[in-house]
Amino acid sequence: MRKFLLLVSSVLFLAACDSDSPKPANKPYNSVEISQESYGDKWAFNTNKVELQCYKGGAFVEDLKTNTVYGLTGLANTLKTNGKKDAQDINGSSFWKDNPVTGTKVSLGQFTDEALKLCESDDSSSAITQSSQDKQESLNQNEEYLPCAGDKRIFPSIAEAIEDFGDYYPENNSFQLISEKPLKIRLSPPTYKEDAPDVKENLVKRAIVYGIYRTFINSNNDNVTVVSYLVDSNDGKKMTGSPEYTATLTKAQALKIVNKYVPVNNLSELINDQCSFTEKFNELRYDDSGKKGFNKFFVELINQSK
Repeated sequence: MRKFLLLVSSVLFLAACDSDSPKPANKPYNSVEISQESYGDKWAFNTNKVELQCYKGGAFVEDLKTNTVYGLTGLANTLKTNGKKDAQDINGSSFWKDNPVTGTKVSLGQFTDEALKLCESDDSSSAITQSSQDKQESLNQNEEYLPCAGDKRIFPSIAEAIEDFGDYYPENNSFQLISEKPLKIRLSPPTYKEDAPDVKENLVKRAIVYGIYRTFINSNNDNVTVVSYLVDSNDGKKMTGSPEYTATLTKAQALKIVNKYVPVNNLSELINDQCSFTEKFNELRYDDSGKKGFNKFFVELINQSK
């Protein structure tokens, strides 16, 4: 795994990186110099506007200045609410970036896009600009920051957990706490009417899975009902013709079903210490082809509710 530090510098980006360094996908990012270090489970990158840290696959982003972790959608929303319209204050103009968690799109700045591309890269060659002291401080922070180690994975409520992860949130109508007792939540991935039917179907199904397993892994609840349908990214309203599913399960039922596809003794084994779902579980969740058994897995979850 790689850790990347992006430090705001002069317009010497291309000069600072040797011929083997990662290159921008479309055009030079004139105010960004790229460097890379390998520090275990996470990567970090910095500008004079904000310091961000991403986890494997780019699923989560942490604001190092506030020690707050967001999903990409949560990051974009937070930047906007803080007056950074479409993240343009970070670096460059805004554009659309696919969210690796939900598959939907969020508006992020060029800096964030480039950083996420790099943190997903296996290329180990780049210019090193960090001082030894900075490297050690970053290393210490990475070793200490394990937000889901042991009992730290348990939030006071599933609403707080979902808000903290930032993959779904009330502001864009992608999350709703329908009732606390009995626990019932709605997760509605934002998307566009132009998206393909199979994409829409998979987004809703993954949201059901997300809601079930996040609830049992990250809160002290033994049962949950999860409702999912799509909302329009433009206005947050329920999308006409959206697929819609509802699942009601107990924690024991959720464990029994997932254990057929990803053998675990406890649902907490489906995440790592950084709160990300494990590689094995993600292989199942993102198995759109059905080769890993996702369709059968999902049907079992729904049928258990009947």
